[in-house]
Amino acid sequence: ALEKDWSLIESQAADALDEEPATLGADPERRQAVLDLMALHLLRSSEMLSGQNKLIAQESAKVLRGEWERRIEETGMSHEEALRSADAEIRNADRGVVPQQRRRIAGTLPEYLDRYRSLLRGCGLRLHRPKKAGGFLLGDGPAFLSPTGRLDRATTALFGRVRSAARGVPLEGDEWHCWMPLKPRVMAVAGPRLLSCAGERPLASQMVRKFNAKQCYRAQLRVVLPPDHVDQAREFVKQHARPTPPPVSEYPMIEADPYEMWRR
Repeated sequence: ALEKDWSLIESQAADALDEEPATLGADPERRQAVLDLMALHLLRSSEMLSGQNKLIAQESAKVLRGEWERRIEETGMSHEEALRSADAEIRNADRGVVPQQRRRIAGTLPEYLDRYRSLLRGCGLRLHRPKKAGGFLLGDGPAFLSPTGRLDRATTALFGRVRSAARGVPLEGDEWHCWMPLKPRVMAVAGPRLLSCAGERPLASQMVRKFNAKQCYRAQLRVVLPPDHVDQAREFVKQHARPTPPPVSEYPMIEADPYEMWRR
């Protein structure tokens, strides 16, 4: 249901990027369309999904333990019967913990998106291209966060920094940046200390390599390769992608889906 509303953000950003990217800095509406797209993809990131699913699974596991023990004591059910009975109640479509938690989280997504959009509205936006014509940028879709110039830092913990900034809490240490590949040779970077772009800036080959390695690490099920230099990109992915560990669910009665947890 939310995707229908969010498609407008995507279409506006696509229109903004259809024109010459180097002129984004001179058009506040086009620049804002790209920033809104970056905010949407922060919301869609695997880190965000992981946190949401973890909360649902933890709450379900807590209820399972209590209900399981209560059913054994009050009804004389066997351990297996009590477990199945409690699990059925937890999954009940109307009153179960799992659907209730999913509905609650779904209800908070527009609020999170508004928070991220508001935060990025105060940012400048720069576009970068690799210095070498043969340079390529791998993509996995969602935007991600990083302290200035450090693509090798973990991104999951940084969502707390964004939430703090959205609440007006001053950030300590390095200023955060939001990164997002827009095209195989165009990278968008937004941050509170960036000035609006007046054109495109060259991206050093070392930074391109670090960014591509980070994308290989973050991708859950796929890495998006540029249409040209496919063989070269595939070789890079083979070198730098790490196998995703078997998913582990916090709730013992649900077999974990590859989307359930992100690299615990």
